[in-house]
Amino acid sequence: MEVSNLLGNSLTDNCGNLTRTSRLQSDLIVLYFGASYCPPCRKLHKYLDKVYTKWITKEKSISVVYVSSDESEEEFDSYFAKQNWLAIPYEKSERRAQLQKHFHVHSIPQLVVLNANGEILDGNAREPLYKYGSRVIKRWSR
Repeated sequence: MEVSNLLGNSLTDNCGNLTRTSRLQSDLIVLYFGASYCPPCRKLHKYLDKVYTKWITKEKSISVVYVSSDESEEEFDSYFAKQNWLAIPYEKSERRAQLQKHFHVHSIPQLVVLNANGEILDGNAREPLYKYGSRVIKRWSR
């Protein structure tokens, strides 16, 4: 399934600017399912942000997309303001629910890695990320 069909027509950055999903030029897309109220999510967020910074400084073609389970738009805005990646807009609750169902997200945090065509490379990428750190991108890029 094409990435724009999965994620919807647009994504938001942490300033509220919308980006057309079709403009994503990444070889890898990491979907980060999480929420501000979740302590393991905050831990993963901190680690993912550090690893993501390493990836982009090495010019890796990767995008992270936050799929929120926050209970209010205020929680989403506060948490997402600290992130350096894109997100499914909070008001797209139906899209977020569809993604959770499609990728069998039953608990958070969860990471799902897709290739540029929207095919799943790793449906449970949190453990490999913690195990291999920034080197995990080599496993996903095979």
